[in-house]
Amino acid sequence: MSVPLCPVVLAMLADRPQDRGGLARELVARGLTVQGAADLTLERLRLAGLVYAAPRTGVFRVTARGRRELAFQRQVSRKLARLAA
Repeated sequence: MSVPLCPVVLAMLADRPQDRGGLARELVARGLTVQGAADLTLERLRLAGLVYAAPRTGVFRVTARGRRELAFQRQVSRKLARLAA
Protein backbone atom coordinates (compact mmCIF):
# COMPACT_ATOMS: atom_id res chain seq x y z
CA MET A 1 0.00 0.00 0.00
CA SER A 2 1.28 3.44 -0.89
CA VAL A 3 0.97 6.19 1.69
CA PRO A 4 0.86 9.85 0.59
CA LEU A 5 3.83 11.37 2.39
CA CYS A 6 2.87 15.06 2.54
CA PRO A 7 0.11 14.60 5.16
CA VAL A 8 2.25 12.11 7.11
CA VAL A 9 5.29 14.39 7.19
CA LEU A 10 3.18 17.42 8.07
CA ALA A 11 1.64 15.54 11.02
CA MET A 12 5.05 14.28 12.17
CA LEU A 13 6.53 17.78 12.11
CA ALA A 14 3.51 19.21 13.93
CA ASP A 15 4.14 16.69 16.71
CA ARG A 16 7.90 17.18 16.80
CA PRO A 17 10.02 19.54 14.68
CA GLN A 18 13.11 17.79 13.36
CA ASP A 19 15.86 18.06 10.79
CA ARG A 20 15.82 16.51 7.33
CA GLY A 21 17.96 13.53 8.29
CA GLY A 22 16.00 12.71 11.43
CA LEU A 23 12.72 12.87 9.58
CA ALA A 24 14.03 10.66 6.78
CA ARG A 25 15.34 8.08 9.25
CA GLU A 26 11.98 7.99 11.05
CA LEU A 27 10.06 7.53 7.79
CA VAL A 28 12.40 4.74 6.68
CA ALA A 29 12.16 3.06 10.11
CA ARG A 30 8.36 3.09 9.79
CA GLY A 31 8.69 1.50 6.36
CA LEU A 32 7.03 4.45 4.64
CA THR A 33 9.74 5.62 2.25
CA VAL A 34 13.35 5.92 1.25
CA GLN A 35 15.67 8.90 1.82
CA GLY A 36 15.12 10.63 -1.53
CA ALA A 37 11.35 10.62 -1.20
CA ALA A 38 11.57 12.26 2.22
CA ASP A 39 13.72 15.07 0.78
CA LEU A 40 11.31 15.59 -2.10
CA THR A 41 8.33 15.70 0.29
CA LEU A 42 10.00 18.28 2.54
CA GLU A 43 10.78 20.44 -0.47
CA ARG A 44 7.20 20.15 -1.72
CA LEU A 45 5.84 21.19 1.70
CA ARG A 46 8.35 24.06 1.93
CA LEU A 47 7.44 25.41 -1.50
CA ALA A 48 3.75 25.27 -0.55
CA GLY A 49 4.50 27.37 2.55
CA LEU A 50 3.43 24.60 4.94
CA VAL A 51 6.83 24.10 6.62
CA TYR A 52 10.07 26.03 6.98
CA ALA A 53 13.60 25.18 8.02
CA ALA A 54 15.12 27.25 10.80
CA PRO A 55 18.15 28.98 9.24
CA ARG A 56 20.77 28.09 11.84
CA THR A 57 19.67 24.58 12.83
CA GLY A 58 17.94 23.26 9.70
CA VAL A 59 15.11 21.96 11.87
CA PHE A 60 11.82 21.90 9.99
CA ARG A 61 8.73 23.37 11.64
CA VAL A 62 5.11 23.65 10.56
CA THR A 63 3.89 27.14 9.63
CA ALA A 64 0.49 28.56 10.63
CA ARG A 65 -0.69 27.75 7.11
CA GLY A 66 0.60 24.20 7.57
CA ARG A 67 -1.34 23.82 10.81
CA ARG A 68 -4.54 24.96 9.07
CA GLU A 69 -3.89 22.49 6.24
CA LEU A 70 -3.27 19.68 8.70
CA ALA A 71 -6.52 20.47 10.56
CA PHE A 72 -8.37 20.41 7.24
CA GLN A 73 -6.81 17.07 6.26
CA ARG A 74 -7.75 15.54 9.60
CA GLN A 75 -11.31 16.82 9.24
CA VAL A 76 -11.62 15.28 5.77
CA SER A 77 -10.18 11.98 7.04
CA ARG A 78 -12.74 11.85 9.87
CA LYS A 79 -15.61 12.52 7.46
CA LEU A 80 -14.38 9.87 5.03
CA ALA A 81 -14.05 7.36 7.88
CA ARG A 82 -17.67 8.04 8.92
CA LEU A 83 -18.85 7.54 5.32
CA ALA A 84 -16.97 4.27 5.04
CA ALA A 85 -18.40 2.90 8.30
